[in-house]
Amino acid sequence: MDSYSSDETTGELPPQSTMQVELKTFPDTRATCSWSSVVSLVLASCAVGLFTAWTILATALLPHILKPAQGIEFQQVASRIPVPHLLSWNLETINRLIALRDMNGSFRVIIAIFVFAFLWLLFSKVLNPDYHPLRLHMPRKGGLLEGAFETDNPLRTFLAVVFTMLAFVVVYFIMRPSQTHLSSVFLYPQHDTVVWLFRFAAWGTILWLCLTPAGLIDVLIHPEKTVNILRSVLFALMGVLWGLLAFVPYRLFVPTSLDVLLLRLQQLGPFNMHLYHAVTVHYLELITGVWTAAMFWAIVLAPRSTLIQRIAATSGALVCIGLCGLNSTWFSPYHIMSRYDISVQSTNAVLFPYNPNHPVSGVPDGVPAAKLLAEKLHINFMESASSPPHSLLVFRSHGQPVSLLLHGYTVDGLNASTQATRATAKFLQRKKYRSALAWPAVEHLFDCYTLRFDTTAALNVIMEDLTQGPFASQCNPAALTMFFTCAASRSNRELLDEWADSRRFTHPDRFSRRLIGDLYRRFGQKQKALYWYRLANMPPSFMAARIQEKPMFHRGGASGTILLNGKPLVGARVGVMPWRMNGLPVSLAFELHNAIGEIYAVRPSSPIFGPFQPGPFALRWLSEGTKTDDAGTFHFDDLTEGQYRLLVELPASVHLTIPLDPHLTVLGGVAPFVVSYAHPLHQCGMIKLMLHGAGTLH
Repeated sequence: MDSYSSDETTGELPPQSTMQVELKTFPDTRATCSWSSVVSLVLASCAVGLFTAWTILATALLPHILKPAQGIEFQQVASRIPVPHLLSWNLETINRLIALRDMNGSFRVIIAIFVFAFLWLLFSKVLNPDYHPLRLHMPRKGGLLEGAFETDNPLRTFLAVVFTMLAFVVVYFIMRPSQTHLSSVFLYPQHDTVVWLFRFAAWGTILWLCLTPAGLIDVLIHPEKTVNILRSVLFALMGVLWGLLAFVPYRLFVPTSLDVLLLRLQQLGPFNMHLYHAVTVHYLELITGVWTAAMFWAIVLAPRSTLIQRIAATSGALVCIGLCGLNSTWFSPYHIMSRYDISVQSTNAVLFPYNPNHPVSGVPDGVPAAKLLAEKLHINFMESASSPPHSLLVFRSHGQPVSLLLHGYTVDGLNASTQATRATAKFLQRKKYRSALAWPAVEHLFDCYTLRFDTTAALNVIMEDLTQGPFASQCNPAALTMFFTCAASRSNRELLDEWADSRRFTHPDRFSRRLIGDLYRRFGQKQKALYWYRLANMPPSFMAARIQEKPMFHRGGASGTILLNGKPLVGARVGVMPWRMNGLPVSLAFELHNAIGEIYAVRPSSPIFGPFQPGPFALRWLSEGTKTDDAGTFHFDDLTEGQYRLLVELPASVHLTIPLDPHLTVLGGVAPFVVSYAHPLHQCGMIKLMLHGAGTLH
């Protein structure tokens, strides 16, 4: 009996000792929510919000940045040409977006399950501090390494997680919102409001019925506990309240679809770094704020939260909602319409819907866009008294001119008066080239200057556009042509310095660096040309030839006097157009040789310009323009080595028959002339224009 009693006593002691340890180690059943659980839930919600936002952004943004091709090719970024900084994308950032977009489907599911389970654990600790899904059990003696992780009934805990997850999924798929109507210009359609409201209310109900004390999880793990119906109804109502509090900022602030927004922003031109930062920063802060506010409301409504925790969580939720409200103003229809001039009318003026395969698509263009700009800036359409048509004389190889008609409006029919030019320039500066009407405005401003033979001002429009709102596919070819054919004046050299400025443009390949070297060589800037050739790693033989050669001739001049019916032609525009030039690429030399056909416009490409009525864009081939003085004299400087034609614009009061007017007689006509080191200055002499009969002044 004694031995039996001894054995019985010995066998009963360990369980009694273990129970004493557990009672001292485990918290009381009325434990309050710990600050560590609160902070962990808030930080986890921030991280999940950021990850969710980046995943959505990766899917939405990349079709507007990359070309639909294998590898990484950026839209409107051409090789061999300097790249505007706004289109110089960070390759590491793009690779991260690609990794998020192309994430394997099964891997996405694994991450979603892991994130859901992690948030579920944190949520459960906030709603029910008595529940211990995962804790570190420490023995009486020993260090941290001797501890062990424990959980309340692992199998039933796992089943509870799975049940909650399935309940969320079922609610999501049962309540399906309708598809976003992409033709709407507004970003917050309300057709799915009721669906999302029921979703949030159902999710809140599931969480509070499952995770609160004496809820489904407690009953599963501790079957001896009973369910209090009245208390469950109260918790269900609190879950519905949480769903409503979480739903309101989501519905008020989060755009229904980024696709709608990005399609509208495509009206501003190529998706660039400015738009990328604006969209990502505001969207990341918005989504993160909505997630964090929802978790703050969970802390406020948790049954065991302390008063201080509720006050702090309420303050945090209100701050998050306030920040969401501030960020959401960037996505609001009013902001998009007022800041970027995007409207139903501008959307209807998009001639070609956006297609990443076609760089010029998605932008308001043509006559519809020009009419919107004319209405906004109060510009006359077609010709007016302030900008009448002029006759243009182009001197041919035998010295006799062809008579052309130069209209006083641009390619889209906008009036090209000085007042209209000034209004458009102010509009672009005020908008910083960020407007749905930016491209029609750039076209209008460029054409206004070419019609005035002001090559420098037209080239400056292109450089400003490439710097502030790059329509690269449209402006790069024009910039390339004009830099190779313009006069080597000081103003043009300063514009070339801008194209070479690494603070405004990047030069990613040796071809783009050689291009800058070739242009400096053409401008006679030998040392700058050699510097860029070295950056391009040109071969030693090439460098030796460039070092030994004489700077290209760039001080050519031409002068003459024009008389009309024996009197000086005062204030007339005179221009020179190259025919052949030294230092051109082979392809451009061929284009230049045939450019006179574009000036003659025998077969016009626009319905508002007839035969022998050149469009303003054709005048980009002029190297330089000037005006005659009171004596009818004109003078050109800084012409580079080449052969040039002379163009003279007559006063609006002179009306000539095109292309050859029998009433016009020209004495002393100017044939194409050459300027070079051997012939630095060409004297055009006295050019006498005689009008008689029907060709007299009107």
